[in-house]
Amino acid sequence: MLADQASDVPVKHQEANVRTTITIPDTLFSELMNFTEAASRTEAVQVAVETYVRRAKLEQLRALRGKLDITGTQKMDEADIREQHEQFDR
Repeated sequence: MLADQASDVPVKHQEANVRTTITIPDTLFSELMNFTEAASRTEAVQVAVETYVRRAKLEQLRALRGKLDITGTQKMDEADIREQHEQFDR
């Protein structure tokens, strides 16, 4: 997170949007619109991409099953959890 130098208030980074043209078969797109119940085509594609990325990240985590040695019972505070989420999302 960035900080505004004048006030030292944290400023969230805004992501740039990508604008693109894609060709998708009508029947597939109709199914996407039905499954997502999206109000717009843009929203439907965004939901589909977010769902795909989330599932791919879960698969990465599943691949680590049995490969991590986690010992100890130390509780993580919110800052530690937030930091780990930020590292994973990179």
